[in-house]
Amino acid sequence: MHKRAPSWRQGGKNGIRYYDTSAVLPLYIDEPATEAAQDAMARDFGQLVTSVLTTVELRSGLTQYQREGVLTASQADTIYERVQRDLSGTPRRLELTHEVLAESVRLLKTQVSLPLRTLDVLHVATCLRYGTSGFVTNDKQQARLAQAVGLDAHWLGGSLELGVHL
Repeated sequence: MHKRAPSWRQGGKNGIRYYDTSAVLPLYIDEPATEAAQDAMARDFGQLVTSVLTTVELRSGLTQYQREGVLTASQADTIYERVQRDLSGTPRRLELTHEVLAESVRLLKTQVSLPLRTLDVLHVATCLRYGTSGFVTNDKQQARLAQAVGLDAHWLGGSLELGVHL
């Protein structure tokens, strides 16, 4: 578990950036993307948003770590409660609206060359519909989708080839 708390509540000046679940989880548990996620969080000065889906997906990730023996049930519960506290009472969780769902369907129809997963598309569609200025993820394929639809995509695993629109 991490000792450094994410700065979800701070103000900032870099514009709002959308954080996918894969960019949030490394802020709460040590994994290969932890340092990159912390650097991104520091860069974004707390101007972060995510979807209401994030807490469900994050719980799924914690449950997987529990199955694998990385976390105990108590540790998983503690981390989940901390995420809930960090995100509660802030305007940081974006809702799934009819417009987000319609945008998801549009992306699935227009981005047929990419192997898209439903939740990944829902996150990108949420970012698009709420007009955030960037998209942060630890999923390279999802970052490619975000980039392909014109978002300022940041992949925690490294740099994406600039100008690639799949």
